[in-house]
Amino acid sequence: MITWITATLGTAAYNTLPDGGEYGIVDVRDLVDRGGNPPSLVAEKIEQALSHLERGQKVVICCDYGVSRSNAIAAGVLARTKSFEWHEAVREVVSRTGQRGISLAVLSVVRQVVESGEARVNSQPVKSSRRILVTGATGLIGSSLVPRLASRHAVVAPSREALNIVEGSIDLDLMVKEHAIECIVHLANPRIYTTSTSVGETLVMLRHVLEVCRENHLKLVYLSSWEVYSGYREAKLASEQLPPLPKSSYGQTKFLCETLIELYRNLHDVKRWLLRASPVYGEASDKPKFIRTFLHKALRNEDIVTHRYENGFPHLDLVYVDDVVSAIVACVESEVSDSLNIGTGVRTSTAQIAELIREMVGSSSKIVHRTIADFAPNIAMDTRRAAEVVGWRPLVELHEGLRRLLEPAMNAR
Repeated sequence: MITWITATLGTAAYNTLPDGGEYGIVDVRDLVDRGGNPPSLVAEKIEQALSHLERGQKVVICCDYGVSRSNAIAAGVLARTKSFEWHEAVREVVSRTGQRGISLAVLSVVRQVVESGEARVNSQPVKSSRRILVTGATGLIGSSLVPRLASRHAVVAPSREALNIVEGSIDLDLMVKEHAIECIVHLANPRIYTTSTSVGETLVMLRHVLEVCRENHLKLVYLSSWEVYSGYREAKLASEQLPPLPKSSYGQTKFLCETLIELYRNLHDVKRWLLRASPVYGEASDKPKFIRTFLHKALRNEDIVTHRYENGFPHLDLVYVDDVVSAIVACVESEVSDSLNIGTGVRTSTAQIAELIREMVGSSSKIVHRTIADFAPNIAMDTRRAAEVVGWRPLVELHEGLRRLLEPAMNAR
C-alpha cells in the first residue's frame, strides 16, 4: 500500500508494493534506521528519486515498513523539488503520512545533504539570552516558570495540543530547530501519572525529549521527585549520595526516568540537570491533595482526618512553587550540569499541617487520627549542595506559603 505525499511522490513498505505499478522505485532498505548513514548514500537515494520525477514519472520510496527511512528520504526529495524550508518539508511528510516515528538520526543526515552542510541562519545561538523550550508549561510549576524565564530569555512554551511528545519526537525536533533552542526544561507528565500505563507513557515522552537533546546538542533540565527515596522507613535527610529506594509507583517511574537520562548522558554526552524536588505546593494547584482536603473540611467546620502509620504521622518537606522555579532558573543559567536535591530541609507532620490550617482559617473542626497498617516515608531534602553549586536556597517558609495558598479561599468566605 502506497501513501502519497504529493501526486507524484509516495512511500511504502517494500513487500506491500502492488505488481505492475507505473512508478519508479527507490529502495532505501540498505540505509540503517539510526545514525551512521553515509551522506553520499543518502544523496544518491535523493538523486534517484529526483531523476524519476524529472522524467515525468511517479516515484515510490520504500523501506521495510514504510515508516522511517523512506519518509526521511521523502522529506529530502520534497525539500529539493518544492523549495520548502526543511522544517516545512518534514511537516508535510508527517501530515500526509501520519508517521511521527521517523528516526531523527536519519533525518539529520538527510538535512545535511539537502542543505549541503551549510548552517542555517537561525541555528546560531543568541548571545544576549538563552533560547529555552518548556514542556508541561501549563502546570503548577510551568505556569510560574515561563513568565520568570521569559523576562530574561527567549522562551517557547507549547501547549499539550500544539506539541505531542507521546507519539514521536519529530514535532519537537522541528520546533527546536525553528527556534534555535539551546535548552529543554522537561516538566510534562501524563495527565494521570500514578497508574501502570503512565509509567510507559512517561518513559516514552522522556526518550523522545532525550533523542532531540542528543540530536541537537541541547542541555536538559529535568524535574524528578523526592519519591525516589519513598521506600525508606526511617526518617532521612536525603543528600544526592543517598541511594534511591522508590516504593510508590510515581517514585519508581521517576527512578526509571533518571536511569534513562544517565544512560543518554553516558552514551551520548547529553548535558543534564537532574532536580529532585520535595512535594511542591502553591496557590494554583490542588496538590498535594491532602492540603486542599484539609482546607475544604476546615472551611465547613467538619472533621479533618489525618493518618497515623506504624512509624507515626507522615512528615513532609513541603517546598513552595516559587522556590522550585528559582532552582530551575538557576540551573538553566548555569554553565555546568549536576544532580541536586531541592526542598527546605524541614519535615512537618500532616497532623501539624492540619492544625496550622485550622488555626489560620479560624475553624472549629476536630482533627481525627486514623491508623494505617503501613509505613510512611519521612524524607527531607538536604539542600547544601544546591547552595554550593548554584547558590540556591529556599526563601518561603511553610507558614507563609500556606497563607498564600489559603488566602483566596479565606477572602471568598
